[in-house]
Amino acid sequence: MNTNMPNEILNHFRARYEFVRRTLVSEKVDDGLNDLKKQGYSGQGIDDLLVCDNVCVVPRSLNRLNIVTWNIATGDKFDEILRYLRDLDSSIGIDILTLQEVGINCPSKKGKSYRNVFNDLCEGLECSGIYGGAMYFLDEKMNPYLHDGKLQHIGEAVLSKLPIDFGHSKLIRFPALYDWRKHIVPKSKNFINSKRVGGRIAVTAPVNIGKEILVSSVHLEDKAFHWEKANQVKYLMRELRSCMTYNQIAAGDFNTFFGRFGLIDNEFYENGFKRANKSISTSKSLPFRLDNVFYRNSGFDLVRFTVDKSVKYSDHYPLIAEFRKV
Repeated sequence: MNTNMPNEILNHFRARYEFVRRTLVSEKVDDGLNDLKKQGYSGQGIDDLLVCDNVCVVPRSLNRLNIVTWNIATGDKFDEILRYLRDLDSSIGIDILTLQEVGINCPSKKGKSYRNVFNDLCEGLECSGIYGGAMYFLDEKMNPYLHDGKLQHIGEAVLSKLPIDFGHSKLIRFPALYDWRKHIVPKSKNFINSKRVGGRIAVTAPVNIGKEILVSSVHLEDKAFHWEKANQVKYLMRELRSCMTYNQIAAGDFNTFFGRFGLIDNEFYENGFKRANKSISTSKSLPFRLDNVFYRNSGFDLVRFTVDKSVKYSDHYPLIAEFRKV
């Protein structure tokens, strides 16, 4: 999400104009991914999850479950992000992370490095993870499109110090609400604002905490009305229905602007979830509760929830939910 407030407002107006235009002409949103697949790039995370398997521990019961969710804004400030997470892990112990806007092969803002943030975080934190690609950058004027023959993209990830069932992990691609190929922010030199294909997704992973808990990293569309975002949550609930016997965590960036999170909350409540965080700002640039942690039948009680506003390495703050076994 762009940290420039006027450009964000401009793009929201663009999104609403596009919604009205599409409604009048009965036009569906095309996310452009089929065109990309035809060019032979299907194997780079467009359809399948990318996996990093680093965990070699025996499944065990935990008396605690500590969850961190964070939109890391591509991970451009990687060294600072890794250092913060390592310090937090040493302090409280991180069991599971759900991350949004994780960059793979993306240029840094200074244009001097191309990092696989997903793999490097897994290695640096000594954990396993899954990653789903959400958006693939296309504007050759702002970024080179390919680096070493590979696409540049951002997506969502679940990282865990405990074993992940990779075979039953899943990429859930929400029906597109906004054509990101038209996304141009005036006078921006940041590649994150360039044209792209794709849209919003969630990735889900069963994690063994002595019993299985299904963890979802979620990113809803920001260029949409609040009821459209609620429909994305409804779509997520349908996709997870076969897993509703699982204990569940669903956390991430829900883009709930202007306090309009009631419909989204209700979709979770109707499916047995509770919300861990109260109504508090989770972004340093916008005074809204954009990020959330929802939990369902986890067998754990929430004992502490923190929005760490001391952290300046993204336009979002990290959210920390600490649970204890009932």
